[in-house]
Amino acid sequence: MDSEILRRKIQNLVGAQDRGVTELSLAIGKSRSYLSGYLNRTGVEDPSIGTMSRLAKELGVSLSYFDDDTLDFENTAPSDIDRQASKMLTEVLRSARTKLLAQGDRPSMDTVVGWWQETNGRLENCDALMPYVDLVSASGLDHGAPQVKHMGARGLSAKTLNSKDTCRLQSFINTLNEVDMEALKKNIATVRQVGIGMVTPQTRLVPATETAEAVQVDFVRLMLPVKDAVGVPYVLNFSTLLSVSSPKNSSGLVT
Repeated sequence: MDSEILRRKIQNLVGAQDRGVTELSLAIGKSRSYLSGYLNRTGVEDPSIGTMSRLAKELGVSLSYFDDDTLDFENTAPSDIDRQASKMLTEVLRSARTKLLAQGDRPSMDTVVGWWQETNGRLENCDALMPYVDLVSASGLDHGAPQVKHMGARGLSAKTLNSKDTCRLQSFINTLNEVDMEALKKNIATVRQVGIGMVTPQTRLVPATETAEAVQVDFVRLMLPVKDAVGVPYVLNFSTLLSVSSPKNSSGLVT
């Protein structure tokens, strides 16, 4: 990883999340002045892989985000991403993606990212995609839980909650614990402010209902910044299921 690009990536994330470098340095087990010295080029060496792993966790990105010298879709403006995508994606792949969506097949994460690249994050030509994704408002995060605009009827949220009602997803978000709520709001804010795509592993406990037992759901979530036809910002969520299991207590035992 080129040192200057690494500094830029860290500075972008720290600025977008309004994190204090002193607090962040302590959170990753370093001295109070560690990150300040590194970002200001005052003799601090590049972080070790262990430090980068802890830093990635604190900033809500994958470790691979720091692992190359390119400004990929995680911190590049949509217009730049479109130019990069035009070089990377062949017409064969574009045609295959269009065909899969037209046939109603469940899209892959690559398919969703490809659509986003080609549209610059505009919610257009996406009728075949919408049944598999959720949309939450990227505004008003200081005034309560993120607001759900749309829940895909065939997406993971609808399947897990056993409901196609957007209000059901909103109720579930409203009841997240404080840690999960703050993490969700921080990720939404980062995606919107920096114009990045974010992929993170997630675990959620879905409470029991009259017709279903409580379950623990492990999944991977892709978040992308999008705008509707009049420019209102949202964050698109597309999730891929990893596993469903019985909830575990604080000792790691199945309840």
